[in-house]
Formats: sequence, C-alpha cells, structure tokens
Amino acid sequence: MPNPWTDFFNRFALSASAVKAPASTDSNVVCLLDHYGLLATQGLDAAKFLQGQASCDINAISAEQAHYGSFSSSKGRAYAHFLASKNSADNYLLRLPQSILGGTQQQLAKYLAFFKAQQIDCSAEYSLLGLKGPAASANIRSCFGDCPSQPLASISAADYSIIAIDPNQELYECWIKNSVLADYWPRLSDGLHCADSSLWQLQLIRLGIAELSASNVDQYIPQMLNYQLTGAISFTKGCFTGQEIVARMQYKGKVKRRLYRIALTGSAILTEGMDIINNSTNAVVGQIINIAASKPNTQEALAVLNIDANQEQSLSVVTEQATTAVTMLDLPYAIN
Repeated sequence: MPNPWTDFFNRFALSASAVKAPASTDSNVVCLLDHYGLLATQGLDAAKFLQGQASCDINAISAEQAHYGSFSSSKGRAYAHFLASKNSADNYLLRLPQSILGGTQQQLAKYLAFFKAQQIDCSAEYSLLGLKGPAASANIRSCFGDCPSQPLASISAADYSIIAIDPNQELYECWIKNSVLADYWPRLSDGLHCADSSLWQLQLIRLGIAELSASNVDQYIPQMLNYQLTGAISFTKGCFTGQEIVARMQYKGKVKRRLYRIALTGSAILTEGMDIINNSTNAVVGQIINIAASKPNTQEALAVLNIDANQEQSLSVVTEQATTAVTMLDLPYAIN
C-alpha cells in the first residue's frame, strides 16, 4: 500500500529530515489528515446562507473562533458534520470527510441560488495536518507567533487556519495552503513523529466527536449523535433547515438512541456502519459510527445505541470471521 507521507513529501518537495520515524506512541505527532477535505463558502451572503442551513450559530465564527456544526435534511436527519473556520470577511472554510464532501455540496446547492454566494471545493489547495503534544504547541507558536489556548480558538489568515481542538490535550488542526506550506513545514514539523489519519480519528473518538460518513448520512437526528453536547447545535440562533424537528426533540421529545463510546476486542476487521448485537436476543441494538485502532486487537469506536442497550451486559459485533466483544467506555461529557 502506498505511503501517504511519501507522496506528501514528494508532491511538495518537502524535507522529511526534521520529522522522526513513524509514531510508536501518540505523543508529539503530526498526522496527515488526508481523509478530510475543505468546502469554502464565499460571497456577500455567505454567512446568511450558512446561517439558514447550519445547526450552529455561524455568526459566532470568526478568525479567532472556529465551531462545530451539522447540516440536516428537512426531516431533521443529519447528512454532514463539519468544523468551520473563517479566514476572511466573506469566506468560510468547512472541514468535513472527503467521502461526504461532494454530496454535502450538492445538498447545499439546492438553496444557494437565492444568495450572493458560491461554494468551492478547495481541498486541492490545502494540506490538512493534525498536531499533538507539547512540541506541537511550541512549533505552532514558533510559526504563527501564538498558539490558541481555548477550545476551538483559532488563528486564521488568508493562507491558513490553526484551530485548537483540545488545548488541554494539546490537539491542533492546521489547514495550510499548499502555496506557502514549504515556508512553515520545517518549524511546524520539528521533532514530531509521522502518523496517519487513524490516530487523529482515535483522538476525536475519545473526545466523543462523531463524524458522519457515506455509510451513515441522513439516518440520525443530531441529538442521537450528541451534537447538542459537543457545541454543534445552537437553540437560540433561529431557523435552519431541519430546525423544527431538532428543537421539538430537544424540548418535547425523548431520544431513544444516543452516541456511546465503546471498545471492541478481537482480530476481526470492523468498519463504520456495522451492526451491534444484543447477544441475549440476537437483536440489532445499534451501529458503529466511527472506529479506529487503539492497540493490537483492540479498537475504539463511537456507536449509536438504543438507550436500554447501554445497560446490557453482553453486546457484540458479528462478522463471518469472528464475534467481537463490546465493552462500554466513558465519554468526556455527561449524557443527560
């Protein structure tokens, strides 16, 4: 299998001399976030357009503050989760998985004709990197003069956005234009180990941040994915597509399925969208949303489960190769 780092270095004629060998730990690493893309929304009505579609308050996003958000259908089912940054007066960058970027752009295009704005897939213009550890924060400070120190605080300019995903754990995302990447790379990567995107996905799983993929779009209302607990929904911003359903569920409904964090022990290859089974009844009680390896023969995942399944003593994922045991893990926030 081709090494994405080799392609990265060759494509931009960058030196790998400052970067240590592939990571054996998850401390002081740089991850190549090649599973993400960037969708730009630009123009005089960019904020107005996004405000009518996104679950978060777009007006709260600035060059100094990024935000999580989601897009939903008129039936209140989420079809995308994103991280948004603003790098100029009328330009918003939305980071979301490549597997759903095109579909998200098509969905939003249905409403775009009524606004003085345009959407551009600018993934090819940027390199997306995830940095973790004390050396990462020091390198960011060396490159950009400061390092954001509050959750989702950002440093943004025309050529880059630097976002603190979790400053307590020293997790940062760097979206840098390829045209200036060589200027920052030596200092930004100094002393860091190379790692692939699966390590970054593991960090988000441990933070309880669920990201939709092609296998699970348009299946869950945002509260089933805990988006109201991770800051991706504003209940005071006003109307957005799907808002009536989302608000009714928040104030009058009862969520019967929620997002939980689990460990899966075994050698079977598991993927997003696989069913989780109650071993006592052989009934499907949930699905895997995101999954990443944490150590040999162990994976961690975020899964939407029936609330009562959280009390079950015996859950598993069954494949043709094996039955994989499920263990419940804690999330970093309380589920009310």
